[in-house]
Amino acid sequence: MFGNLGQAKKYLGQAAKMLIGIPDYDNYVEHMKTNHPDKPYM
Repeated sequence: MFGNLGQAKKYLGQAAKMLIGIPDYDNYVEHMKTNHPDKPYM
């Protein structure tokens, strides 16, 4: 599932933040650029 320990740490950190309600801005920006390029992001 994970290529290395660093990827696992990043994935688990993101999952933990989502569980407690802390948004991940970098993932949000990447999502907006990829899926909604015509819309501005905050």
